[in-house]
Amino acid sequence: MNMATLIAQKSIFDMTPEELHDYLKPTAQKLKQTALDNGSWYSYRNDLCTNDDMFIREFKDGRKELIKLGNKTGEFTLLRVL
Repeated sequence: MNMATLIAQKSIFDMTPEELHDYLKPTAQKLKQTALDNGSWYSYRNDLCTNDDMFIREFKDGRKELIKLGNKTGEFTLLRVL
């Protein structure tokens, strides 16, 4: 990236939520794929997550799990396989 591009680029602090989403999306997709390629999963929330401690975990093979986080680090309960 050249200096003119850096100067012309809008600060993330001045971006709308939609602009920030579009700006970060390629990096998020790359990190997601790296996690999957390394045998891990990625987590996100959707409408199935009715409590703040609920998340969807998605694995490279396409398996998805609805989980509830526990009180201890790393502790969770598998609520259902989606």
